Amino acid sequence: MSSPAPIPITSRLSRWDEWRGVVVFIIIVSFSSIVFWHVEETSNKPFATRYPFPTLLFGVGLLFDLLSCACYIFTRVTGRFSSGVPGVGFAFYCWAWLACPASFILHTPQSLPLLWLHKLLDLVALFLLSACIHSPGWFLFRDSKQKNTG
Repeated sequence: MSSPAPIPITSRLSRWDEWRGVVVFIIIVSFSSIVFWHVEETSNKPFATRYPFPTLLFGVGLLFDLLSCACYIFTRVTGRFSSGVPGVGFAFYCWAWLACPASFILHTPQSLPLLWLHKLLDLVALFLLSACIHSPGWFLFRDSKQKNTG
């Protein structure tokens, strides 16, 4: 079987070619979240061993956020701009939030509306965690723009 011909650089991509990766990622996130909501749990284990997949996703998100923090520090120390990967850590936090059938912060209630209220508080906390990690980079980028214009 021969490989398909490469797409010339000058050709225009269709809308599907542009958004295919995003659509596939959303399908993977949705499917895996639904699957992990239906996996049985044993309640006498710690949170991380009860829900290993969401814990792993949270760890990957934290890794990306720490990588961004290291890039911001590298920018400040060397003077060369390095952006890190803003938003990627929060995307993994959201995936972990969707995949986990329990609340991270508060005790998980039995009623579904209360569970989603508790999970909403989790999402706000995850956003604040990511914002605290990325806010020095935002100020750093703003400072470098002001130096260039002034």
